[in-house]
Amino acid sequence: MQIAMVGLGKMGGNMVRRLRRGGIEVVGYARSQDAMDSLAREDGMVAASSVADAVSKLRSPRVVAHHERAHGTRAPDEAREILVAACAGARDVVRAADEEIVAA
Repeated sequence: MQIAMVGLGKMGGNMVRRLRRGGIEVVGYARSQDAMDSLAREDGMVAASSVADAVSKLRSPRVVAHHERAHGTRAPDEAREILVAACAGARDVVRAADEEIVAA
């Protein structure tokens, strides 16, 4: 199984660590290069250079996890970027914040 994790702060980083311990391949992207480098080095996460790069590194069907920003504000541009990248292929499932979207 593979999953892309967009947002590698405290919650996203801990989720990556748990998934990797469970043997799940994780491709991660964050604005913080330090967060990506640390998770790649210490936990074996595959770092991506952008949201589109993270999605492109997944086999179909693609599963992408995106988190709300701190203090409950949403990141609509990132969510939109995930949807565009993930839905470019065949049938993909995308989790953007609390919503699940299935592309035909």
